[in-house]
Amino acid sequence: MKAAAGWVLMVTGALLGTPAMAEPIRCDACRTPDDFSREAEAVGAGAHIVFNVKEQLVSRWAVTYDDAVARTIAPAREVPVPPGAAEELRRAHELHVQGDGTLRPLIDAPVATLGVNPHVQNKTAREFILDRNMQAMIETATGSSAVVTGLTPAGLQAAVAGLASSATDHLGLRA
Repeated sequence: MKAAAGWVLMVTGALLGTPAMAEPIRCDACRTPDDFSREAEAVGAGAHIVFNVKEQLVSRWAVTYDDAVARTIAPAREVPVPPGAAEELRRAHELHVQGDGTLRPLIDAPVATLGVNPHVQNKTAREFILDRNMQAMIETATGSSAVVTGLTPAGLQAAVAGLASSATDHLGLRA
């Protein structure tokens, strides 16, 4: 009898098409539970992790269909956040702070700091675009660990490494 009830529940779940995967949703404007649930409901059925990096807020919402035929969304209900998601958000927040409000910081570097041949330093943008060899020299120099270490503050390096070494990727922030 229990087995039959279990099969009925599994078949019903399959017919409703509710995916079990948690989908990360970044919402920098979300601050209240209502904000988070609205974002989850807007995506549709499934289990969604909604997070705000700046405020270090995270919640997980289960959204289901109320009516399988009309596909109307039932009110979302909050469910426990996976254990690693909070730690991942903490590390992302550190990177957000160190990266001056971004998770993908851009660092402007004068060509002279790259250590390339002196003749490359005086070229125009047009010459750079047309010369594949010069582009390769610049790309190699910008990927050099010595150059990256020299241009990047230690706190930012540690924050990037911290997020990259996160054991989970619930929030989809690792690249």
